[in-house]
Amino acid sequence: MHLGPVASDMERRGKASDRGDDNRQVAVNNAMLEQI
Repeated sequence: MHLGPVASDMERRGKASDRGDDNRQVAVNNAMLEQI
């Protein structure tokens, strides 16, 4: 999912964003699927 400039800036400054949280969850899900 594309973060966009505002969410990307928030993430770089250490503040979590909804889209960043979604992307992190997707990464966790993908890692779990790779183990199957």
